[in-house]
Amino acid sequence: MPSAFRSNYPYELLYKEARHCYAFVCRAAVIRGINVSNETVLVVEDDANMQDFLKEVLASEGLIVHTASDGKEALKKTLTLVPNLVLLDLRMPNLDGVTYCKAVRLDKHTQNIPIIVVTSLSMQSKLEESIAAGADDFVAKPFDVNDLLLRVRSMLKVQHIADTQERMQRYILSLRQARGETSPKA
Repeated sequence: MPSAFRSNYPYELLYKEARHCYAFVCRAAVIRGINVSNETVLVVEDDANMQDFLKEVLASEGLIVHTASDGKEALKKTLTLVPNLVLLDLRMPNLDGVTYCKAVRLDKHTQNIPIIVVTSLSMQSKLEESIAAGADDFVAKPFDVNDLLLRVRSMLKVQHIADTQERMQRYILSLRQARGETSPKA
């Protein structure tokens, strides 16, 4: 099914962060076989421009998008909404992403919500720490919008699987299929 986020030219959104300026180029994504309409995604991002951009891209795919600007607000909304997926920045005021992951994994109502970290942090140790705390995947900023959408759709496809190991195996398989890759032979 073609992406609803289309134009005849690349859609560019520039946003400035303290020492960085990122250009995100969005081209129409063609992602077959994964319907995610009406799924709920919580975008946890303290940069207002990035938050708006993610909300626009995800909403154009038929997703219901809620946002939070800091970790405490995100935790409150997660417990209230119980979204189908969380996109999480690691560096946030009031409660960082790693602490947020740990808190979500401790609550029986939220422990199985998939979390994809979307961050500009390049420190390997921080990314490993977030995975150890319960994040399912991570995407580095700046990112390819089509790749992010593939990950979101693939994660939503397997979100119902409670067993973490099985969910990750199916997630990887779903990503490979969406990208047109063949599975490695056992």
